[in-house]
Amino acid sequence: MFASVPSSKGMVQVLGRTYRIVETERGHDVVRLLDDCRVGSFRWDPSLTIVDSRVEPELLRQVAREALRSSRVERPVKRAC
Repeated sequence: MFASVPSSKGMVQVLGRTYRIVETERGHDVVRLLDDCRVGSFRWDPSLTIVDSRVEPELLRQVAREALRSSRVERPVKRAC
């Protein structure tokens, strides 16, 4: 029917650069504000998974951890059946 519209979850700063976190159906995209360039994406599955990265994967991990720490994203809770 309708594709869900990506939702901005806010911004985080890592190593002096600011990144926008955008929630999508497959996880979270990371966009560098300096040049409005998408630098990769991640998801929590229940641990952090880098889906794709156009920068060093460690930088994307730092962005994801900062987004979690600053409550920009939520880590899924593993539930017992």
